[in-house]
Parts: sequence; C-alpha cells; structure tokens
Amino acid sequence: MNTHATTASAPRLQPALCFDLGVERYAISLDRVCGVGALERVERVPGTPPGVFGLWNRGGRIYTVIDLPGLLLRDSWSGESWAVRLVRPFPYLALRVPASLRSQNMPLVAPGETWLTTFRYGGRRTHRIEIQPLVELLEPQARSY
Repeated sequence: MNTHATTASAPRLQPALCFDLGVERYAISLDRVCGVGALERVERVPGTPPGVFGLWNRGGRIYTVIDLPGLLLRDSWSGESWAVRLVRPFPYLALRVPASLRSQNMPLVAPGETWLTTFRYGGRRTHRIEIQPLVELLEPQARSY
C-alpha cells in the first residue's frame, strides 16, 4: 500500500507590484522597481509618441513617464496615478500606474517574447509587464521626438 500522497508542486512566488485596470490585473516584478510615489506636476511634451505621458521632475531628477494605462487601454485614462521608478538599466524611466497599486506575491513565470506575459493566478487572468521589451517597443518612437 502506497502511503505517500502525490501533490502538485506549488508555484514559486516572487514579490510584485500589482494593479487592476478594468477587469484585468497587471504585475511588475519588484526587482525592477526602485521606488513608488505620487505622480504630480508632469510636464506634457507636444509631439511625444503614444505611450509617453510626459516628463516628471522628482528631487531634481528628470524621468520620462511611460503611460501604462494609455498603452493598455489604447484610450485616455484619467484616474489618480502613481509613478513606479525603475532600476538600472532604466533609472531615467517611470511608469504611470493606477493609484490602486499593491504588493502581492505572484508566480514566477518565464518571460514571454512581448512586453506582456499573460497567465492565470487565483482564478484571474494576470499580465506581467516585462520592462525590457516595453522599452524596446517605445525606444524607436521616443527617438523621433
């Protein structure tokens, strides 16, 4: 008689910053983040490409702010926003995210080939935002302004 129970191994988890936008959940790995703060006094720059929200001065340091709600919804979004500041190699970038940001453990999933990796967790469809492919997507557009 076999007395050893067979169980599926639990997924490895990693800390992430999560937010909801509409019915979808999004996550940014915490190892890509150096800080979070209120997004105030963003300077909109005429002619910037879609996806660039503007320039933000925080403590004398200028950040280019990527508009995640604008990219994800492909529409104008006017909710309260926070800025997620990124670590190297992108210390000059910040991501505009909804103020409903929270810390949560998420499964460690292999990155996809695009800037959004989709998986199911806790019965919900979740999208992990991959920073490197996102920057590569926007970089040629950003060079043109």
